[in-house]
Amino acid sequence: MKIAVYSIAKNEAKHVERWAQSASEADVLVVLDTGSEDKTVSIARSLGITTVAKQYEQFEFHKARNDAMDAIPEDVDYCISMDMDEVLLPGWREELEKTIKEHPLATQFRYTFINSRLPNGEPLQTWDRSCIHARRGARWRWPIHEILETNPQILVRTNLLMEHKQDKSKSRSQYIQMLKQATLDMPEDPRMSFYYGRELWYERKLHAAAEELIRSLTLEGWTYERSSSMCIIADCLPDQAEIWLLRACAETPDRREPFVDLAELYYQEGRYACGLGMAVRAISMANKNPSYVSEDGAWNYRPYDIAAICAYNIGAKDLSLEYGIKALELSPDDKRLQDNINWYKGKESAS
Repeated sequence: MKIAVYSIAKNEAKHVERWAQSASEADVLVVLDTGSEDKTVSIARSLGITTVAKQYEQFEFHKARNDAMDAIPEDVDYCISMDMDEVLLPGWREELEKTIKEHPLATQFRYTFINSRLPNGEPLQTWDRSCIHARRGARWRWPIHEILETNPQILVRTNLLMEHKQDKSKSRSQYIQMLKQATLDMPEDPRMSFYYGRELWYERKLHAAAEELIRSLTLEGWTYERSSSMCIIADCLPDQAEIWLLRACAETPDRREPFVDLAELYYQEGRYACGLGMAVRAISMANKNPSYVSEDGAWNYRPYDIAAICAYNIGAKDLSLEYGIKALELSPDDKRLQDNINWYKGKESAS
C-alpha cells in the first residue's frame, strides 16, 4: 500500500517543515507551488518533497488541487490532501491502514478535523472532513471553498485526526473577488452565494453581506448554511436581529449556535429571563453538529456565562453560581469570570 500526502502552496516557507514532519509516514509528499516569493520551493525540495511550480493566469483552487493530484505518482493507492497550515496527528497512518483493511472498497474517508482548542488543550471547534481518497476517480470541484468528489463514492469513517494550525497573518484579500466572480459565473449555486455573503461579513460590508445572504436563502441550499446565513444577517441588520435568529433556531433546532446568539441578544437587551431560557436550551444540546459551521463561542464558556449572568439578574442565585462555575472551568484564567463567582455568592452585581 502506498500513501501520498499532497498540498498546494504559496509563500508557506514557515510551515513546510512542520507539514512534512507530520506527514513523514507517507510514502510520497507532493507540493504544487503557485508562485511563492519566499523560500517555499527550496525548503520543500531540500526536504525531499516532490515539488512542482505552476502559475495561473486566473487562479482557482480546484484547478490547482487537481494539478497537484496529477503530480502524484501513478503507483500510489491512497491520497491525503492537507493544507500547509494543517498537520496530521501521530498514529494517522496506522489508523488509515486499519480502516482500509476493514473497508477495502472505500474510495473516500471521513475524519475529525480540529480547528481550535480550549485553554486546557481539549478540542473545541471540530468538524468532519473527507479529503482522503483513493488515487483513482477523485477530482476537486468549485473554484474556491472547493470540495472533493469521488466516483464511485464509497465513504467510510477513519479515526485519523488532522489539526489546523491557522496562520492568521495570511491575507484573505483574494477571497472576496474570487467569490464574487464565482457568484457571477454560478448565480444559482447556493454554496458560492453563502460563502460570498459570509466573506463580505468578515470584511464588515454589512449591507452587501445581508443582501447576498438573503439572496442565498432563495437558492435552496444546505440547511446548516442557511441557519448560519440567518445568524449573520441578524448581525448585519440589528433592528431585525431577533426575527432572523428565531428563524435560524427553527431552521436547525439541533444546532447550538443560533440559540447562543439569541441568548446573547436577550442578555444585551436586559431580557434576562429570555436570555436564561435560550442559554439553557443551548447548553442542553450536548452533541455538536459535525460540520464546519460550528462556532467557538457556542461551545466554550460563553453560553454558561450568559446563563449565569441572566440567572443572577432574575434572582436565581444558586443557578447563577452553578453556571458561573462551569464557565470558569472552561476558561480558568479569565479574571472577569473569577470575579463573577464572588458576585454570584451575593457580594456585588455581575457584569
